Amino acid sequence: MNTALLSLILASAASTAPAPAPLLSQDAPTVRRVFADLPTIVVESDDTKITSSCRIVIPDGLVIEDDEGDGVLHIEADNIAVVFAPGSVLRGASVETPLDQLEGIGIRVVGRSNVQLRGLAVEGFHAGLVAEDCEWLAIEDASFERHFAQRLASTPKREAPEDWLWPHANDDGEWLARYGASVSITRSAHVELNGVTARSAQNGILLSNVQHSTVEACDASYLSGWGLAMWRSSDNRVLGNRFDYNVRGYSHGEYNRGQDSAGILAFEQCSRNLFLGNSATHCGDGFFGFSGKEALGEVGEHEADWYRRRGNNSNVFEGNDFSYAAAHGLELTFGFGNIVRRNVFRGNAICGIWGGYSQGTLIEDNLFAYNGDTGYGAERGGINIDHAADTTIRANRFGKNAAGVRLWKLDSPFADKPWGRAQDLSASGNRLVANTFLGDAVAVELAGPVELTAIGNRYVDVGTQLVADEAVRFIESGAELDVRDADPRAGRESIRMTEWGPWDGTSPIATFE
Repeated sequence: MNTALLSLILASAASTAPAPAPLLSQDAPTVRRVFADLPTIVVESDDTKITSSCRIVIPDGLVIEDDEGDGVLHIEADNIAVVFAPGSVLRGASVETPLDQLEGIGIRVVGRSNVQLRGLAVEGFHAGLVAEDCEWLAIEDASFERHFAQRLASTPKREAPEDWLWPHANDDGEWLARYGASVSITRSAHVELNGVTARSAQNGILLSNVQHSTVEACDASYLSGWGLAMWRSSDNRVLGNRFDYNVRGYSHGEYNRGQDSAGILAFEQCSRNLFLGNSATHCGDGFFGFSGKEALGEVGEHEADWYRRRGNNSNVFEGNDFSYAAAHGLELTFGFGNIVRRNVFRGNAICGIWGGYSQGTLIEDNLFAYNGDTGYGAERGGINIDHAADTTIRANRFGKNAAGVRLWKLDSPFADKPWGRAQDLSASGNRLVANTFLGDAVAVELAGPVELTAIGNRYVDVGTQLVADEAVRFIESGAELDVRDADPRAGRESIRMTEWGPWDGTSPIATFE
């Protein structure tokens, strides 16, 4: 991503949203290391222990199996730097081994501090790199290919229900155990992932209980699960990455399920994260956020007041591309105070944003176009929110969506869960301000006891401006209606310049031979 643009986005986000704690402080150890003149270690066997800074050399074509399932290469010292020599690949299985038969761990880092790993190339394991209980870990310019993936049973004509993922539990490491990973980081802080690539696997990067960390300029794409998955991870920065084509459960024209695959996934109380300048297109969901079963009271027991405003809260999504999802561009449910600004939501099958039970959400200056052509019933279009409250939808551009904005409140079992009983679930305080709707089949659709105040919106060539039932409370002022004639001019040949600028197509014009 353009560095200047990313700087502007960061500055804008910082001015309007709670910022995470700084990644570096005056007391932080330095994770940068000089890699010149490092001693060389040749790795040829399992359970190789690294206890000092070094350059790793692995003989060409060598396969080293992880016999004990605890890692081939063990990083067992603090304050060290490790680099792979060019052409060295840590390979756990032959390239002929099917992905669902890959086992073991390539690199293991447990309980270490101030470790920098650079130039890694790891292939052929259940997990390429596993780090636990680390601080100030940096992984840079690393390649992870051909790691574990489930064999999919779905065909172009039939979806297989067994292909659905289950991201709802991970406190005991279920994600890694069931689905594998290119990189898995657990119970760690101040981690830096920069320039990490992942291909030919189910999952890219898993962050479980990770805080104050950065994922930047990584590319985990063309996977069958998740590009980046976060569990109980807060105060992190996800900047300028590519998480494209992470999808399963899709056959164009036949079915669009997604099966809980996602470019970015965030489950169970992930808060105050910044997602800036990422691309997560052509995925199951571009971003799939769920506040979590504990947050809702479906697992665990807490005092009633613990559930108040519990969820994925105060995250910022700015300058991302969440387009062409098999399901939703951005799903963010049961959360509070999230900001969605200057993103692109184009061509998502069901809707651009699905925000069930979200409250205090700001959706501002985004583009929503051509969403909802394969929605399910009434769920379709640009923005869909069930039980929306205190939502501000401001200065967005809607074009050619099945529905621009759809808000509703219907009976739901979530109201009877501990989370629901702890919140005010009235669908009130919603605002629709200074948006433009161009060519949407329905601009605004409301159902049930929903309150919406609309001010200064513009409706151009929409099929239906408003659909609302008798329970809705809708107030609108300053609306501007416009019907445009079709422009008969084709392409650049229609550009006709005058001495004062381009011809508008209707004014008299003098031509010169």
